Amino acid sequence: MKKSFHYINSPHREGAEVDPMFTPRVARVRKAQYLRNENIIPGTVTGVLVCVNYSDYLVHCIDANHDKLGKIIVVTTPEDVDTQRVCTKYNNVEVVKTNCFYEGGCTFDKGKALNMALDRVERHRDSWVLIHDADIVLPVDFRAHLRGKLNSMTLYGAPRHFAYSFQDYVRFRDTGATNYNILRDYYSPGRFPIGYFQLFNSLHLLGKGFEEPYPEGHDDASYTDLQFTKKFKIRDSLRNVHTVHLGPSMVNHRGRVTPFFGTQSTHRDVVLSKNPRGRTLEDILSLQRSMTVREFSPELISQDGVEFCPDLAIVTCYFNPHKNKNIRTNYHVFKEYMSHHAKLFTVELVMDGDDPELSAAAEDHIVVRGSREKHSMFQKECLLNIGAQYVVKNYDYPCISWADADVLSVYKDWTHRCVEKLKTTLVVQPFSGSCCLDHNMRVTDETHEARNLSSMRYWEYMGRPDAWGMTYFSQNNYKSKSGLIWAARREFFEEIGLLWQGFIGNGDALMAGAFTDCKDWWLVHTSKVYGDAFIPFWAIWGNRVRSLASRINVDTVSYSDGMFLHLNHGRFARRKYAARNKLITDVGCDITKDVQLNPSGLMEFTEVGELKGLPQITYDYFQGRHEDEFLNNYENLSIQNQ
Repeated sequence: MKKSFHYINSPHREGAEVDPMFTPRVARVRKAQYLRNENIIPGTVTGVLVCVNYSDYLVHCIDANHDKLGKIIVVTTPEDVDTQRVCTKYNNVEVVKTNCFYEGGCTFDKGKALNMALDRVERHRDSWVLIHDADIVLPVDFRAHLRGKLNSMTLYGAPRHFAYSFQDYVRFRDTGATNYNILRDYYSPGRFPIGYFQLFNSLHLLGKGFEEPYPEGHDDASYTDLQFTKKFKIRDSLRNVHTVHLGPSMVNHRGRVTPFFGTQSTHRDVVLSKNPRGRTLEDILSLQRSMTVREFSPELISQDGVEFCPDLAIVTCYFNPHKNKNIRTNYHVFKEYMSHHAKLFTVELVMDGDDPELSAAAEDHIVVRGSREKHSMFQKECLLNIGAQYVVKNYDYPCISWADADVLSVYKDWTHRCVEKLKTTLVVQPFSGSCCLDHNMRVTDETHEARNLSSMRYWEYMGRPDAWGMTYFSQNNYKSKSGLIWAARREFFEEIGLLWQGFIGNGDALMAGAFTDCKDWWLVHTSKVYGDAFIPFWAIWGNRVRSLASRINVDTVSYSDGMFLHLNHGRFARRKYAARNKLITDVGCDITKDVQLNPSGLMEFTEVGELKGLPQITYDYFQGRHEDEFLNNYENLSIQNQ
């Protein structure tokens, strides 16, 4: 990521002609002609902020701030309809919809979004700009503090008090919003105002050095506000302007990861939409708590009392082109535990002339040969199909499960529950809840919600499949788990098999949307990444699944009760589940033309895909996940690091 703006490429650099078709910004004028070092009384103040999946905070922020500012410009994504809905209630709030947050592989490019809003600000002597966060509440007497003169050359900050919980904020608000002693923590930026509150005269936007006001192209929002602050030679704080910060601080620089603000909020209906059963977020979290655990202990996965299931085969796959130790050791832990539950078959992809990394009995271990040059992509579904076809050809198991090689079951009888459900259902997600473990085997909220409902359990509870429940930054501020492990009747693999085209990931989510015929899923999820031509292919595959279920007189998809623990293989943020899609979108990926199956059943890029640079993009993405950043410590599992 760059550390400065592209001054050379800017059409507004000094001496350059401005192409009016290039940008809506007005031509730049040298600051010295208009902006003078003088003390003036601010006229209009325009609030500028970004809000993505933050509507539960924004509803309080705008409600408190809209009458204190002349205008508020909110930048959000086209998919964030809850933020848009909040903004439409106020006449002086303008919404800018864009996906620029994720361009250039960024996780959350706050600077580029803010610049889109700053383009819309009027620039004259009496016009001031307040850049603030979507969780900042201005004081009730904010306008009174602006009746005095402010220095036109100065960037102003303001102190903040923290309302960490909704209850804290309600207590503060309902006592007149002036008793700051109710809020225990306080912070003052001194002479270095940071991004939650930055007030300045709009004429700065016309000056040299502000061709790109907020630095763009940074991976997250933790750096841009500091660089913006340094553009001002004079900086100060309005020490009597006391703002309130809602919720925790310093954790959402890469996009929303904090939980919903205020389970008792009267505005909860703003967050939960498309919900025929009227479920609230607190309802969902209560169900989640009942289906998951807060802490790990070895007793959770004890194999005492596990009854082997003879009617289910488990197929997993192993491909480790970057030789990550966590990938290898996770597999050995997974195998040791899962082999107690059912017969396990492993398909290993071995690259070039390497020896297989795994050792297993011949009938349990299928080796497929590939090359790093052609096959360094997400081969999961292809390998699983190879394994499932091996089982179908050589064994008579009525049910086949496919699992990630890094999950452990909490339920001792999950296989039997799953097989029983498959008597009336074609495809089953054999768990209702899951927990992510860190490298020390702790349930952790390192960068995302560590405890989740399965997608099928979530959808059943909500009353309909929706696009948001399977995304990690969801409209409902809740995210379900579409991956980890599934199972199907034998007929599924005899006639159809897994959808295999997800070469950069997303295979489980692609299939979950097709199983449920979730039409609006296309509006928000990653299937569009693979090109419009893939949409009918995806729909046809889903129709085949549902037609098979109808023909053999069973339901298409459901879940069975169970809980799985997901072993660590690197930080969640490193996987860039949202940003990776942009990598292939930028080169115009068309999955119907860019990839193909070779005779051995592996996916490889066509000449068209190679010309787009997809092999290198994919290889670099997986190498950049750094899945050995923290090596797992299995002492709590009574297993040595292997």
